[in-house]
Amino acid sequence: AAADDPERAAADLVDEYRRARDARRDAAAPAGGGVLAGRGAPDDPTVTRLLDAILDTNCFQVGEFTLKSGTLSPFYIDLRRLQSSPDALEAAAAAYRALFASLSADRIAAVPVAAISLATAFALSARLPLVYPRLPPKPHGSGNTIEGNWSPGERVVLVDDLITTGLSKIEAIDLLRGEGLVVDDLLVLIERGAQGRRDMERAGVRLHAAASIDRLVDRAAQRGLIDSGARERIADFLGRE
Repeated sequence: AAADDPERAAADLVDEYRRARDARRDAAAPAGGGVLAGRGAPDDPTVTRLLDAILDTNCFQVGEFTLKSGTLSPFYIDLRRLQSSPDALEAAAAAYRALFASLSADRIAAVPVAAISLATAFALSARLPLVYPRLPPKPHGSGNTIEGNWSPGERVVLVDDLITTGLSKIEAIDLLRGEGLVVDDLLVLIERGAQGRRDMERAGVRLHAAASIDRLVDRAAQRGLIDSGARERIADFLGRE
């Protein structure tokens, strides 16, 4: 029989699919400090503030977007927009601080270029010095491979805006480690898909994410910013990644 409320039924089906997928992903995730960060209580005010900042600054958009890989995606995330809002930068800094609370480091290392402004806000808030690797290394002047003051043997916590795969992160990790810095942890605001987590595990780096893409989509739906059709298309796309 046809559902009395087809839209509600579709939304419930998407929720059921998402919960089943999350359960499979969590069961497959490696144990370790921080690897499931961002999947805790959905009413965490720090995470909710971050998600609202992302939505308020139009970092999350739905439609049809061609990704770098050539794949068509029903959504797009551009967290560079956060830097245009002081309130959003504060929300991002607070989310990073929450992830960092159980960690320790001598310095913050930002993955260029998208994370530099976000990491700067975090560094100011946490009162920690900031460095960033040159990708590629500076070809003139001092020929710096890392910008900022640092010493071999120091521990840095790597910071980026989001993670889809680990390619750009591994490039930064390899450069930092090659100069004698210790890199064991990566902080990101949004975890987009499962590949990045696998890549970080292979690199010997613990991934700490403030929120998953699923939680961002949930928040957008709660606020009435996307309808059930868009939510279902996103869930189907993520399930195929």
